[in-house]
Amino acid sequence: MPIDPYINPETGILENKLGAKTAAGLALGETRAVFARLDEFSQNPIEGTFDAAHFKAIHRHLFQDVYSWAGQSRLTDMRRDDGSTRFTRAVDIDYQLRSRLLDLADADYFIGQDRAQFAASAAELLRDLNAIHPFAEGNGRTQRAFIAQLAEQVGHTIRWGIDLQTPDQARVKAFNDAARIAHNEGDLAPLVAYIAGSYEIPLPEIRRNSYPEPDRAEIQERIATDVEQDTFKYLDRYRALPESQGGRYVCSDLFKETFPEYAASPESRTRYNSPLHNSAAVLAAVQLESAIADSSHPERNTVIFLTGTPGAGKTSSIVQGDGLEPHIRAVYEGQLATPAAAIDKIQTVLDTGLTPEIVVVHIAPEFALQNTLSRFDREGRGSSAHAMATIHAQLPTGLCAIRDTFGDQVKLTVFDRTPGLNNTIKYDGWDALSILEKEGSYDEIRKRLTDAIEQHREAGTISEEAYRQAAGLSPQARPRSTDRENAQDPEQLREGRAFQHVEHHGALRFWEERDEQTGVTVKHAAGRLDLPPRGSQARDIGAQRALSQGTGYHAGHLIAHRFGGPEIAGNLSLQNHLINQGGGAYFKQEQRWADELRAGNAVAVHIREVSRDDASPAFQYRDIQTVITKPTGELTRETIAFLNPETEKARQATRRVVPQLDEPATIINLDPRRRTEPEQER
Repeated sequence: MPIDPYINPETGILENKLGAKTAAGLALGETRAVFARLDEFSQNPIEGTFDAAHFKAIHRHLFQDVYSWAGQSRLTDMRRDDGSTRFTRAVDIDYQLRSRLLDLADADYFIGQDRAQFAASAAELLRDLNAIHPFAEGNGRTQRAFIAQLAEQVGHTIRWGIDLQTPDQARVKAFNDAARIAHNEGDLAPLVAYIAGSYEIPLPEIRRNSYPEPDRAEIQERIATDVEQDTFKYLDRYRALPESQGGRYVCSDLFKETFPEYAASPESRTRYNSPLHNSAAVLAAVQLESAIADSSHPERNTVIFLTGTPGAGKTSSIVQGDGLEPHIRAVYEGQLATPAAAIDKIQTVLDTGLTPEIVVVHIAPEFALQNTLSRFDREGRGSSAHAMATIHAQLPTGLCAIRDTFGDQVKLTVFDRTPGLNNTIKYDGWDALSILEKEGSYDEIRKRLTDAIEQHREAGTISEEAYRQAAGLSPQARPRSTDRENAQDPEQLREGRAFQHVEHHGALRFWEERDEQTGVTVKHAAGRLDLPPRGSQARDIGAQRALSQGTGYHAGHLIAHRFGGPEIAGNLSLQNHLINQGGGAYFKQEQRWADELRAGNAVAVHIREVSRDDASPAFQYRDIQTVITKPTGELTRETIAFLNPETEKARQATRRVVPQLDEPATIINLDPRRRTEPEQER
């Protein structure tokens, strides 16, 4: 058996620059390297006259990081692995390649041909180049790059949809089948049809809205135009997102993450969410069609239409563990309150011979609101009370229209989370519609949400921007790295008071006010508490010791480490040991928060801590606003105040700085001489 000079005898794979030792490793490394070079090529094509030298130069550019022989004709004869196709002999390659591309020049490079004519001519050229197969590896990608550049030169645009980091497998199979039929059987029709369908993806119209802010209007137009001109680029980016499950999980909100200007920061998500929504929605519709058409896994026979109000926890109800269940071909997350578009998509699923299933995740509006508020502070993505009330109120009507259209051809499953996140009940069948109708009318739900938003705002548990988006107001200003969130504290900043910018850590915020005239410092910590898995956050004992060393006090957290509190100066405070250890009043309050969280309730807090220069180094006063939301929608709000007068001087100072509270409060005296603190109602 002759020795193949391209194969490493020890690994049995192509000798390569990547150091890959396995076929899988080489395939992955090659795909990444060539994808990067293809991206360069799309921006700056290789100059040439579409002759043999130009063709080889393209191969050299694409594979220069992988193979030392990139751009060189192969030295050995080859055929397909299955033996079905034999390519041009090695000794004839250069002559055949040069001759075929001279024919292209004689045909005037197909100048003046319309789309149909060019598709036929390009299919013939592609067949012949594939038969020559000049290189030991990388022929198909080079052929497609060469013909795409030729098309651009003569006034056409071809998007193959194959040479991507995460290619559309249905298109890969269709192309390979068409190329094989053209070579083996001489039938060009499938290849012509493939090329004709690659000029552009037929997009629904991307509707443009009117925005008075120049930056929002500009980004809407720029991204919409780019999506229309280079759709495959965004589809590829989407399929590469881990959350998309290789493109099987389709969601317009997730598509927005493919726009760099949107994904840059929470602030940019807030500002550009609306201007980019229509572009993302159109891309989601195209990706769904592609996912439905992908028959590479016949066992995937079900398409899920996932719906529910924002903040209901839809994704976690479907994506668990290793991802989607084996029988699911695609999941489309979208709203069915207005069912016309969904009816068309469901009909496509049925026409493809697949099973459509609607999955609704239901939760009380107030709890969904709490989820969207904390998500907004964490990621910059929220939802307005109007949108949430509309979906809650109109979803049953939309589902009824789908039922009336398709009957039992469409399955309905409802996950009801109102009994508690730990007690979700699953209902199968269209009778479950009654579960969704119990929340009431749009006006009733909107009022409940508005009341809850105002409760959070008054308590200071959410940022002003979170309030504005929930109330349906436009963002205040363009994104910037630090904001002086002037509305975070109920009291307006006074002249002479310095304000430290807000530090964001997930759904938590920390900031500080300093009044040089009175020597008073007010530290703030606010946001939604969590119970992260044990060991998921590193604790910095050194930072606590550095703060407390030599003071005689403990350094404790305003928001405890077990609730996701970060190890930053803004979250650390000097306090006496009784408040910071088991049995202390503040410790007991933290235990209560933990109990509420374990019960599946949402807990949001706003902690204000007051200290004064001429008093004890530890704080003199701390008040906590707590808003607890249950999955049933029940919302409670309370204020608790802690006094920490450790000396007579501190007691005097405390009496001067304790503010008047807007809400009834429980005053807890933290006198260190007592282990069990008496409580009295103010």
